Amino acid sequence: LTGIILSVKTRSEQQVSKLKQANLKLVTKVEQLEHSCAEKEREIERLNKILKQHGLTSE
Repeated sequence: LTGIILSVKTRSEQQVSKLKQANLKLVTKVEQLEHSCAEKEREIERLNKILKQHGLTSE
């Protein structure tokens, strides 16, 4: 019985470890995407200003 409990516990710990690793990868990816999105938003603002300076609109 103790062996079964330890086996289940070990398997559960391995699954938790895998999920934590997957979560960390996802968090890192989200941070990268947020940074990329912010850069793109700044670029859009910059380009919109140029359009307005030339009497054009982005709409």
